[in-house]
Amino acid sequence: MYHIIDMTISRIKPRKYRNCPTQGYDSKKEHKRAVDLKLLERVGQISDLKEQVKFHFHTLAYASGRKIFYVADFTYTEDHHYIVEDVKSPITANNPAYKIKKALMKYFHNIDIIET
Repeated sequence: MYHIIDMTISRIKPRKYRNCPTQGYDSKKEHKRAVDLKLLERVGQISDLKEQVKFHFHTLAYASGRKIFYVADFTYTEDHHYIVEDVKSPITANNPAYKIKKALMKYFHNIDIIET
């Protein structure tokens, strides 16, 4: 597939994990999970559903001075427990950067990420 930008032709780079964005979500799987969670919130099984929540690791910084953070797909409360959930395929669950951020979430925030 080609795209014309400023009178030059450039090739559109395919998505990194070949996922298909759906209705504002990064993948069909994430969209389906969002629909399911919104239904659970509507019937009262979960509460305080939020999407794309950013968690900072303030004590860490790159040499450039940038903060390190993790963005969870969903957070919500279920049975008085705070849940952080991320929709992952087997490929993205094994991504080294994600594994590090998952460990940092446990270390700095004492939060276990649930992968769906």
